[in-house]
Amino acid sequence: MTIYGAGNNARDYFDARDLARLMVSLAVGDIVADGVFNIGSGRGMTEADVVDAVREVLGLDVGVDHQPTRPFDLPYSVLDISLAKKKLGWEPTFQFQDTVRDLAEHVRTDLLQSAS
Repeated sequence: MTIYGAGNNARDYFDARDLARLMVSLAVGDIVADGVFNIGSGRGMTEADVVDAVREVLGLDVGVDHQPTRPFDLPYSVLDISLAKKKLGWEPTFQFQDTVRDLAEHVRTDLLQSAS
């Protein structure tokens, strides 16, 4: 895995299943919304946090190739989801570790099915 810089840039990672749940609720009218809302996890994880979580969940030693910092990488990009919680009654349900575990299981299943 390539990390540009020290691995301290924070991002807001969240599970696409949470977004899909919100989109379905909006489409079928369970939630009525007017305005602009930030949808995310509401918490930041650095690249180093992501690598640590993947190592922990999968039990793998993920190799990291550190490259020089790129000038366009933001040091912090985490969304404030408080308005979505208040006005939409929405918040994410999946934890990052669950997403990694579920994705890994999906990939393993696909590989086993492809091999047979």
